[in-house]
Amino acid sequence: HPAGAALRSASAALAAAVRDFVRRAAHADAATRDRVERRVIAATREWAAVDRAWYLPLGFDPEPDAVAAVDVVLAAPSSHE
Repeated sequence: HPAGAALRSASAALAAAVRDFVRRAAHADAATRDRVERRVIAATREWAAVDRAWYLPLGFDPEPDAVAAVDVVLAAPSSHE
């Protein structure tokens, strides 16, 4: 499907840009590195929450009662907006 291919391409381009930014930030001053690291950690937590919610119906999560529904997770504001 063309829309799916465009979405995958845009996602790959965004991931590459973020990866390059994080790599360059490793050479920045300590305060900048700290800010980048904190943002990466916050985004990783959010990504994990979405993944857990998305795959919850498959029944593999060891703590399903601790997982919010996918529509709730997707509607939640980002911690770094």
